[in-house]
Amino acid sequence: MSRRTAALAGLTALLLLAGCGATPPPVGKPAPPLPPGGAPGTDAPAPGPAVFNDDVGENPLKITMIDIGQGDAIFIEAPSGKRVLIDTGPSTGKDALLGWLDAHQVTRIDLMINSHAHADHIANSWRVVQSRDIGLVLDSGMAHTARDYVKLLDAVERKGVPFKVARRGRVIDLGDGARLTVLAPEDPLVKGSRSDLNANSVVVRLDYGAISALFTGDAEKETENRLLAHAPNELGATILKIAHHGSRHATQDAFLKAVSPRVALISCAERNRYRHPAPETLARLAQAGVPTYETRRHGNITISTDGKGLRIQTTQGGPPATAVVAVAAADAGEVEAPEEEALPVTLLDVNSATAEELIALPGIGKVTAGRIIEYRTQNGPFQSVEDLRKVGGIGAKTMERLRPLVTVRSPGG
Repeated sequence: MSRRTAALAGLTALLLLAGCGATPPPVGKPAPPLPPGGAPGTDAPAPGPAVFNDDVGENPLKITMIDIGQGDAIFIEAPSGKRVLIDTGPSTGKDALLGWLDAHQVTRIDLMINSHAHADHIANSWRVVQSRDIGLVLDSGMAHTARDYVKLLDAVERKGVPFKVARRGRVIDLGDGARLTVLAPEDPLVKGSRSDLNANSVVVRLDYGAISALFTGDAEKETENRLLAHAPNELGATILKIAHHGSRHATQDAFLKAVSPRVALISCAERNRYRHPAPETLARLAQAGVPTYETRRHGNITISTDGKGLRIQTTQGGPPATAVVAVAAADAGEVEAPEEEALPVTLLDVNSATAEELIALPGIGKVTAGRIIEYRTQNGPFQSVEDLRKVGGIGAKTMERLRPLVTVRSPGG
């Protein structure tokens, strides 16, 4: 028997012990239905507009999306000191991930969540298990023959790390009012989809005070449809980790409307062969008015919160290095924000956009996209967004829809 075959046989046994095929008992009490954008049992008002305010307390909960290239790696530190790592990125992101953990003196991780077994999410998991003290590994439970996944199973077995299967209903208390709730996958698992590994990604919700975050792995439309059908009231969240690096196969309009996030996070490489994030996904986020941060533009993205507001810090480029979204406090209403302090939205540059990117814009079909490219070829770059009116087929109504989604930049600018 080969080592890989033996490891997979070991996984089968491990999954049986962990409860694969049946919903495991939750850690702590089951969560009640969650009101959109708020914590259970609170009467907090709906989130207000974005404003800047640096005060998020002396011991905030922190969420960091680590810039590891084309993949996911998200680190959560609760006020109690409990630490959670969701995914570990591709092997090419090894130095970025381990370097970040070393720089922040992370020697113990209380919970490691593997959203699913694709290499861009778990390639470094075995390295983390080998080099850190791990309290628990939570896995989607779908076996895979990928080398890095087999090495993860070997490392878990050698170090005796507890290994459990994530199923809907499991609740993990992070202490001091922070908790994680598993929303997906659930039995029976999705089968026959475009990618069953993606469709059965572990989806978890983090709640702390009036702030909530939804982490979605590579969940696609099948997962979103299940969540919308079974528990739409659990989806409202302040922060949304956009699934599958902004792929066009996820973040449907109905799902985005149900979540109604105040901030969106996307993890992807600056130049990737999948062309993530997809223009249509970015367009949906822009149309919904959701400020979007991307590792390819902003580097490491850290969100700090006291359960009332958010401070967003980035390590490179793009929007201001520090911004804060004041969300909701139990004793505060909505806060009106000055227009210039609104968080930035990723805009499409019509001077460099491809035909595919232009077609994804509202009201722009194949013919009009061709006219835009023809216009800038014959007349040079657009000098302002309003110059789009000079293109045949773009009328006043189309312009109204385009203005919040596009920009013009000088070539090379």
